[in-house]
Amino acid sequence: MRVARSAEAAKLKWIDIDEKTCTIRINNPIKGSNARIVKVTPTTIAMLNNMPKTGEYIFNPRVDTIRTGFTKQRARIARMLQNPKRKQIHLHTLRHWKATMEYHRTKSIKHVQQLLGHKKLENTDF
Repeated sequence: MRVARSAEAAKLKWIDIDEKTCTIRINNPIKGSNARIVKVTPTTIAMLNNMPKTGEYIFNPRVDTIRTGFTKQRARIARMLQNPKRKQIHLHTLRHWKATMEYHRTKSIKHVQQLLGHKKLENTDF
């Protein structure tokens, strides 16, 4: 689910997942965005369901923990692949990549706006 900001992903709860429709509700948007429902693959749903359910949140609700884990994995992959440019990828980079791919697929800036939860079209403009 690359359209959620890291702070939005940190606030996802198990009740936000709808297995039947393969969707996830982002109920706690940040930066003045709209709440939204994001379509995901059945594989993503299965991966989430395989995670331990230790509380009401899917991930650790402290966003700094998510960023730290991502940074460590990114550094490990950069070392493994011997490609230091991999360290330039941030969590937010994935959000922009997904938006760009969706625009190329649909040619609809309004679709991308809704996907990202932007209230203003100007915030979505490439």
